[in-house]
Amino acid sequence: MKRYGTLETLFGKVDLSFAETVLNESYHVNGSVGRPAPEKRGTAFNKPVEMTDATFKEMIQNHPLVVVDCWAPWCGPCRMVAPIIEELSRDYVGRILFGKLDVDENREVSIQYDIMSIPTLLLFKNG
Repeated sequence: MKRYGTLETLFGKVDLSFAETVLNESYHVNGSVGRPAPEKRGTAFNKPVEMTDATFKEMIQNHPLVVVDCWAPWCGPCRMVAPIIEELSRDYVGRILFGKLDVDENREVSIQYDIMSIPTLLLFKNG
């Protein structure tokens, strides 16, 4: 498994080791400690999933670990981060769901999570 360390961006360094840390933690399922059964882990995707205001809540509730890339088509730094998110989604297929949320098209989620600048990465564990 590849270790990512940090990502150099226009805004400084971003620590990507959070994925390793979160993946190594145990989940609590029905009072017992362990990894959720495969059927409870959600569907495996080998590329980021397009999310919308309508699908956002369902996606984060149906997958134990979700990373959402909040972006816009006109955003240069977002385009720089996109290949890294795609590579991470291939490396962590079946373990982390990576989603892409266009903040211009999905204002409700953007307002709910106070997204003031992009790219923004949101991490959700167990909804």
